[in-house]
Amino acid sequence: MQNEEKEKTSRSYFRVKIGTKLAFFLFFAGLLPMAVFGVLYIRNEQEIMKKELFNTLVLLAESKEVRVLEYFNNITSRTVDFSSDGYIRDETKRLIATGSAASQEALSRHLSVNKKPLDEKLAGISILNKDGIIIASTDEKEIGKNESNDVYFREGQAAAVLVRTALGDVHFGIISPFVVAVPITDKDTHEFLGIIVNVFDPHKLEIILSANFITRENADLESLVGGNTKTLHVYIVDRERSVILHPVRKEIDPAHDVSVNTLPVRECLENGKEVLGEYVDHSGATVLGASMCLVGRGMVLVVDIDKHEAFLPVQEAQTRFYGTVAVLAALIGILSFFISRIFTKPIKALRESAEIARAGNLRHRATVARTGDEIEDLGHAFNAMTASLEERQRWMEEEKKKLAVLLENLPLGVLMMRAPRGEIIALNGRAAALLGNDFENDPQRWERIKKESGEQYPFEELPVNVVLQSGHAVTKNDLYIEELSGRVIALRMAAVPVRDDAGALRFIAVVFDDVTKEKEIDRAKTEFVSLASHQLRTPLSSINWYSEMLLDGDAGKITKEQKKYLEEIYRGNKRMVELVDALLNVSRFEMGTFMVEPVPMHVTTTVKAVLTDMKQTIKKKKIVVKESYAKDIPQMMADPKLMRIIFQNLISNAVKYTPEKGNIALTVEAVKKGQAVNGRKMIRETLLIMVADTGYGIPKEQQDKVFTKMFRADNVRERDPEGTGLGLYLVKSIVEHVHGSIWFESEEGKGSTFYVVLPLEGMQKKVGTRQLAP
Repeated sequence: MQNEEKEKTSRSYFRVKIGTKLAFFLFFAGLLPMAVFGVLYIRNEQEIMKKELFNTLVLLAESKEVRVLEYFNNITSRTVDFSSDGYIRDETKRLIATGSAASQEALSRHLSVNKKPLDEKLAGISILNKDGIIIASTDEKEIGKNESNDVYFREGQAAAVLVRTALGDVHFGIISPFVVAVPITDKDTHEFLGIIVNVFDPHKLEIILSANFITRENADLESLVGGNTKTLHVYIVDRERSVILHPVRKEIDPAHDVSVNTLPVRECLENGKEVLGEYVDHSGATVLGASMCLVGRGMVLVVDIDKHEAFLPVQEAQTRFYGTVAVLAALIGILSFFISRIFTKPIKALRESAEIARAGNLRHRATVARTGDEIEDLGHAFNAMTASLEERQRWMEEEKKKLAVLLENLPLGVLMMRAPRGEIIALNGRAAALLGNDFENDPQRWERIKKESGEQYPFEELPVNVVLQSGHAVTKNDLYIEELSGRVIALRMAAVPVRDDAGALRFIAVVFDDVTKEKEIDRAKTEFVSLASHQLRTPLSSINWYSEMLLDGDAGKITKEQKKYLEEIYRGNKRMVELVDALLNVSRFEMGTFMVEPVPMHVTTTVKAVLTDMKQTIKKKKIVVKESYAKDIPQMMADPKLMRIIFQNLISNAVKYTPEKGNIALTVEAVKKGQAVNGRKMIRETLLIMVADTGYGIPKEQQDKVFTKMFRADNVRERDPEGTGLGLYLVKSIVEHVHGSIWFESEEGKGSTFYVVLPLEGMQKKVGTRQLAP
């Protein structure tokens, strides 16, 4: 009750009136379509603009690529032309051979006068010998420098190469210029003589890459983003991932060779793929960009612009839209408030009437508002409901009184528990008399239940706990409790699950009955059967002994007809001995005089021994036995004789009641706690024994009697008139004594499957005066 009050109080903190809900609904009904339309419109504009931006960036990158490649090809071709100049080739060969100052001066003058003026982009020309020493140049300050470690010298020995020198290198007064190196070879012998190096000022390329070099694509981009091109980057990266060229007015970084390892650079240099899309640039900003692989140059041209700057026009439109939405939202909110007031006034009146009815006054009727709509219908329905509830309340009070009188006068104890906590919610007078008046409030209530020996009955084996754990109805009649007077009474406890419509366990109904007198009567009958069986054994043994002597001819020769009669007497006497042994086992078990002597054993050994004993019968009926033993079955403490009785009865029944050429499946395995066996959840680690056959089955209307004494199904009596009807009763008694369970499923004409589960912890030793007959 306290939990329900807390939950109700908690819900009240979040309670919203219907008027408020209606106002919000009207508000959002008017605002939501507009907001959705606006969001879709903004997103559509963003997508359109993104596509246009990508198209423009690609066109811009392509135009820059064409001009850059044109420039590179031009200066490379110029240098190649110089390397094929016959005068340069011959003078270089002569200078290398003689080291003459006159040859050096003539060659340098030729470069300055006849070659350098041919290209205004040329900053200077140098000739290097095969050791990387400058031997001639348009600038005499360059002569004598050792350039053997420069990349352009190493790569220029094999073919024409275009590179930008390392950061800080100065050639002809230009810092980090572009250099084109081409090898010079002897015309006749093709011997490598040296290289010719043309040095170019990168300023021209920087102008091409900058926004100052106006192209139609530049203009389109500025128009598209509203002139927001401050973050537009156009730069070239070499194979070492260094920025070697960027616009004069747009600094990528303080130095041109900053390392760049962005997506377009990696894809171009590693996979030869050009990129168009959104990515993170070298500074960590999200940009929209396009890349061009400068084929044959080992370089990447990248054009990108900051995403935020590119979408400024869309963001400005979005801001204007949100301002408009805010004004409309205020107008819609005011209108929604007044409309909600019109609808909630009659509902409020109905709520007040409902509170009166909830307080117990079901005779009260609400005043119905004449609105001519569903609210008026609701008022009439409310009054009809209270009238019906008033009538039903009277009927329930009468039924409650009848049920209370019935429960209190029942000769059985009845107890109701709530699942899954096991809380007692009802207890009739008979249950209180049997269990004690304070049973309901005693925390150790279940410790009062004892075994016949006086030991506490394990709670996990009580029917109430078994139902909580497995969900199946359970009945036990081996429970005992001591009354206040000191008298010990025997109890039969039956626990039944009560489920809701969805099948979930909600309650447990427990019924108690005093079976002390029945136990005393059963004990008297058992003692009588035990005494009678003992008395019968002596004459039966004599008959058996004399029959064997006569059959063996110890009393003289007998005729064939006499032998036939004697064999019939012998077989009949043997059946009588088996019946007497079965009766003695039952009586010893019921009187508690039997002994249990557990020893470490492998269960499968007993199973195989029983199958060996029945081998001839199985072979004669041509029955196929399929054995299945799990490899993880541990050794357990068990009484071999009791285990043999269990297997002997289960297997012999399967063989006996299975027709010729039938099938028997025998399974033995270990089952972990919590696993289900045939729909039953195991509450401990158990040993599962399963015997399935394709025999005659058990009629449905007789299945509840299978484990009772002397029971034999109608459909097998004629087929096997020699059975005692005590085997399954004895098996069930043994299994339950060692805290196991046995059950079955059967269909007439199709066969039966018996399930036995035994605790893997094994059997407990029991001191007795008699052993059970095998």
